[in-house]
Amino acid sequence: MFFSGDGDFASLYKLLIDLHKQVIVIFAHGHMGKEVYQIKKGIFTKAIDKLEANLFI
Repeated sequence: MFFSGDGDFASLYKLLIDLHKQVIVIFAHGHMGKEVYQIKKGIFTKAIDKLEANLFI
């Protein structure tokens, strides 16, 4: 689980997906890099406006 939608991490996300790992990306609404957005399979994304205790409920 990553708390960054920064496009610099896209290569890491792809590597983990290739290793059959589950990749979850939590990012601030409107702040996901286009490189991450272009990954179509093996990645789960969640945009948030603010971090709250019930985020995953």
